[in-house]
Amino acid sequence: MAESIFLKIARKEIPAHIIYEDEYCLSFLDVKPHVKGHTIVILKKEGVTVFDYSDKALQNLMLAVKNT
Repeated sequence: MAESIFLKIARKEIPAHIIYEDEYCLSFLDVKPHVKGHTIVILKKEGVTVFDYSDKALQNLMLAVKNT
C-alpha cells in the first residue's frame, strides 16, 4: 500500500499549518478548505480500518477532534 499524503504530513515531509499535535494525532488546516478554518485531524499511524488502532490512540483522536 502506498503511503498517504497524511502520513507524509505527520512526518513533516510535507509542510502544513499545524494547529495541534500530540503523541498519537495531528490537526492542521486544510489546504483547500470548504469553509474558513476547515481543520483535518489525523492519527499519526496509518491504518486501513478502525481496528488497526489502539484504544488509547482512538481516545486521543476523539479528544483532539473535540478540542481542536
